Amino acid sequence: MEPSESNAEKDARIEAKPVKEIVEPTTSVGTGASVQSALDDLQARAIDSSPVTDQEGKLVGSVSKDQMIRGAAGRGHDPATSPVEPEVKKEGAPYCFEDETIGQAERVMREAKVDEISVVSEGKTLVGKATREKAEKLKTESGL
Repeated sequence: MEPSESNAEKDARIEAKPVKEIVEPTTSVGTGASVQSALDDLQARAIDSSPVTDQEGKLVGSVSKDQMIRGAAGRGHDPATSPVEPEVKKEGAPYCFEDETIGQAERVMREAKVDEISVVSEGKTLVGKATREKAEKLKTESGL
């Protein structure tokens, strides 16, 4: 009789899988969108922030409702005609590449103190999102 695999061994095996195995579809705000249309989109999806992509679908950063409201309103600009681009947080928006491991994605989420991150291709095109919930579900389904 062979010894059974320990939880630590199963956990390590799951964490070594590529993050693309847990990627979920996501939508983004385009850099050419107006602040108002981006706010409407976030409200319709019942979320507070979103990845932002350029015309080619490449991830350029993220934007939140608060950023857009404070930014456009703070400068006295009309949200209906103000572009999202100046409100985009281009540095520090957490993401990982689709060929990185689930363990690496979980570390990025822990360090950024977020429950989901954008997942991009080698060319930095947005592929989807990875969530803690999906990583945990995979571990649970594997008997961890």
